[in-house]
Formats: sequence, C-alpha cells, structure tokens
Amino acid sequence: MRLTLYFHKDFDGIVSAALLTVIFNKLKMYYKYKYIPVDYNIMNSWLNFELDKPAAVLDFLYHPKAKYFYDHHTTTFLDSNHKRIFSKNRNCYWDQTFKSTPSIIKSVYSDIFDFLPYMELIYWADTIDSAEYSSPKDLYNCSIRYISLNKLIGHYNDNAEIIEVVKAIVDNKIDLYLADRSKLLNDICKEEKEIMLLLKRRLNIKNNICLFDHIGIKGFHRYLPYYYYPDINYTIAIYNKDENYNVSIGYNPWKKNNKINLGEIAKKYGGGGRHNVAGIITQSYAKAKMVANRVYLDLDNNILHKCKENMAKEIF
Repeated sequence: MRLTLYFHKDFDGIVSAALLTVIFNKLKMYYKYKYIPVDYNIMNSWLNFELDKPAAVLDFLYHPKAKYFYDHHTTTFLDSNHKRIFSKNRNCYWDQTFKSTPSIIKSVYSDIFDFLPYMELIYWADTIDSAEYSSPKDLYNCSIRYISLNKLIGHYNDNAEIIEVVKAIVDNKIDLYLADRSKLLNDICKEEKEIMLLLKRRLNIKNNICLFDHIGIKGFHRYLPYYYYPDINYTIAIYNKDENYNVSIGYNPWKKNNKINLGEIAKKYGGGGRHNVAGIITQSYAKAKMVANRVYLDLDNNILHKCKENMAKEIF
C-alpha cells in the first residue's frame, strides 16, 4: 500500500516526512511513498484540496481527510470547528508546545521505535525551526552538516530536489548527498558572504524593529539583521519565493519573553505561523510592501501601546 506525504517544504517538514517514512518502513505499515511538498500559497484552497488516500500531513495546515496529521503551529486550524472537535491520538497529534514536528513524531512513536540514531537530526530540526542557535554566527557556519543541508534546502526552487533530500535522510546518506553537492554548497557559502555585505546596507531600524527589502537576492537571510544588530526585537522582511512576494515576521531568537503573537498578526493578512515567527504570501511587490508596513504598525502599536495612525506613509 502507498502512503502520500504532504509536508511543509522547509527543514522541519522535510525531516518529518523522512522520519515518518523510516518509522512506517520499520513497522511494515507501507511499502511505497509519494512525497508532495506544500507551502502556504495554497492556504485558501487547502480545505477543498483532494488528498490522496491514505495521506499524511506534516508540519502544515490541518486537513480533516488526512489519516495522519502532525503539527506544532498555532495557526494550523483554518476552520474553528476543526479545532473544537480535534482529538489528539497517535495518528493525529497537534501540540504547539513542541519546537518542531519531528519532536512530536518522536514523542508519539518513542514506545515502538528507536530514535537514538536520529537524535542529532531531531535536535537540529528543533534548533532550526525554533531559531535556537547559540549565536547568529552559527547560521553562516558551512562546516555544520545540518546547517549546510538547510542552506541547500533554502536554495532549491525545484520540488524534485526537495524530495531528494527526504530520500537522502531516509537512506541515511546525508553526508553523501552533501558531498555530491559540495560545489553548489561552496558557491552558496561564497555568495552568502557577498549578500551579507549587500543586505547590511538595506537594514532599516525603526523603534527597535528592523525592516529590510530582500527582493532580487537569492535565498532568504531572515536572521542576518541580528548578526549586525543583536539587540533589535523584531524583523520584517520582503523576499521572493517562487513567483510570490512574501512578508516574513520574526522575533529575536536570542531574546526571551516575546509578548506579541506574530502568528496571529500574520493571520490577519492571510498568513500563518507561530508565536515568534510567521509569514504572509502575496502575489505582488506592491501588496507585499503594503502588508509589511501594516505589520510594522501593528507591531509598533503593540509595543508602544499607542496609536500611530499618522505614520501611514510607507517605510520601505
């Protein structure tokens, strides 16, 4: 029997898809797998989307037709009724207290599967998805295998290559996968150093919030502002992804006690995410700029507890 896995196409989602495959292979539950990376650009049509049967949805929005569902995002339920009647069990498990979806999978299956060989992988899924790096400098360290793997993931636009990453993890061939793409990785790291200097000139700090325009630059360096300005609280960025223009919102991961739920702010504008990191997908640069400025005002109003309606002009 074949299982189709729909997973968010980031490090967290990719590792989730690989782990579930390994577990189900070990338990001899399924013998064939189909992988479909997904992103929030399909959010509006997601509940009407016809999933293959059986299907697993990982690190993504809840779908009532999924046989397996594992996620940790605060905004996972598009329909409040689904959240109200949701029943947590081995097959469907949502818990926003977990740092990553692989950690949820470990919690659910630890009684019947040995996760010891995957603890480092799960650790880095937690670290990358919750941005709990020891320092902003870690993000630009190309000698750490999982950070290198994440750099490649961020570079890819092709879903086929994303699926190859899943298969490399399943087959325990991460080092071979990285070796085969060493030239590409070296090029990415070299280009990254050039981008760091370029983006430094685009960082606009206002009221301890950093706004920056990432358009026209490959990849997305969401944490670069903290490299140069470690004391800022929030970042708002506009960047390209596929054919869309995304607005990213983040809280400084090296600080504590964020009192503003960024996922809820993003939800107001058709996006989603968690308490400390969120995103909004738009179809035009003009719309992205408008949303970014509204998010800035929302953040600023929350931080300063006063109305800023007179700041209607664009920041970018």
